[in-house]
Amino acid sequence: MNFLLFFFTGFAIVIYLNQAGFQPRERDYAYVGSFYAFAVWIGLGVLWVRELLSKAVKSVAADYAAFAICLLAVPVLMASQEWDDHDRSKKVLARDLGKNYLESCEKMPSSSALVITIPTLSGMHRKWKAFVPICA
Repeated sequence: MNFLLFFFTGFAIVIYLNQAGFQPRERDYAYVGSFYAFAVWIGLGVLWVRELLSKAVKSVAADYAAFAICLLAVPVLMASQEWDDHDRSKKVLARDLGKNYLESCEKMPSSSALVITIPTLSGMHRKWKAFVPICA
C-alpha cells in the first residue's frame, strides 16, 4: 500500500503533469504526498533496526541505540556520498536566465536605467528601473 502511495504521488504525478526538466526553481511541492510515503518508509526502517538491536540487547537501550544510529547514520551517509551535488559553482542556469532577461530590455542611452515593458490589458505599460550591472 505504501509503495502505491509513493508511486502515484511521485512517478505518476511526473507523467501526468508532463513536467519539463531542469528549471531554475524545482517544483517540489507537487511531490508532497511521495515525501509522506517516504517518511513512512524511514519510520519502518527505524523499527527494523530496533528489532535487530533488540535481539542482541535485551533492554530499553536498543530503542535509544536504534534512534541514535538512524539519526546519525543517514546524514553522515548522505554527506559522504552526495556532498558534491550541493556545489553550485558550475550551475549557471539561473544567472544566465537573469542576464538574458536584462539584456533583452532596452537601455536608455543617457542613463543607467532600463525600460521594462509589461503587457497589460490596457496596452503596454513601461516601468523605469535603476540598473547596476552585476553580470560579467
